[in-house]
Amino acid sequence: MAEGDWLKGILFAGAETACIIYIVDNSSRGSDYYTLYKEATTIEDAVYYRQLTEKYDKRRNIGVMAAIGIWALNILDMALFGDEENPASINEDKNVLSRMYIEPTDYGGLCVGFRIIF
Repeated sequence: MAEGDWLKGILFAGAETACIIYIVDNSSRGSDYYTLYKEATTIEDAVYYRQLTEKYDKRRNIGVMAAIGIWALNILDMALFGDEENPASINEDKNVLSRMYIEPTDYGGLCVGFRIIF
């Protein structure tokens, strides 16, 4: 495996990890404010806590979209720049996700799949 592949792997994993932390944090905050919203005793408090709930729910959703985007970029990177000669260069004795492939279908679409080495 080339040195640049390790760096890309670390960057993709780090970005996904950051997204997961962001998602969990904002989801937790949104849930906390939703609990306060349900327990509010005045209209002003209910409106305030509902706005905070929606704010953190939107942030959580943005984090989910970012994580999906990073995952898609990682898959695209595997498809375009994966090692053709040795697709499972980490350890061929273990189950290793090898290489993504994209092929046209008979119906004008695309088939996306993975080769796995056992």
